[in-house]
Amino acid sequence: MNRVVILIMIMLNLIVAKEIEYQSIEGCSKPSSYLSMSYKMEDNNSINSNIDIEINFISQNDTKIVSINIKEDRELNIISINKSYKELENRDRYDINITTQSLVEGKFYITLYTTTTYNGNFRYKSFIIPIQIGTPKIKYRDRKSDNNFIIYRGVETIGSL
Repeated sequence: MNRVVILIMIMLNLIVAKEIEYQSIEGCSKPSSYLSMSYKMEDNNSINSNIDIEINFISQNDTKIVSINIKEDRELNIISINKSYKELENRDRYDINITTQSLVEGKFYITLYTTTTYNGNFRYKSFIIPIQIGTPKIKYRDRKSDNNFIIYRGVETIGSL
């Protein structure tokens, strides 16, 4: 009897979850900003050389882009930023060209904090662009060590296996 009750509860939860998912897509009640980003840059970056990054934001479903704030790691030096904004039917397009350079080797990040509005509600979303300067360093690990790398859903943590 308990198995039947549990099975019915699971089925009801799935039906309710599907209904909530449908309503959230239709009414934009999910905390999504309906904003997508793409970027282009060269792979072989070296110290003291200019790195040109072309970033494109496109909003959907009558979402308007309010602001985009750029934050770079302190090892990166942003030389120039050029922005252009186009208002298209039912969407916006925001293009950013960034020229940056670094004085040290390593992997650094540019973080873009965005604010959009839809039906009078503000939505916030962050995007990260990784920049590799020099050749990537490969980390070796010892199987006998207590500290091994564990990769879980794209997040790298250090712990015991």
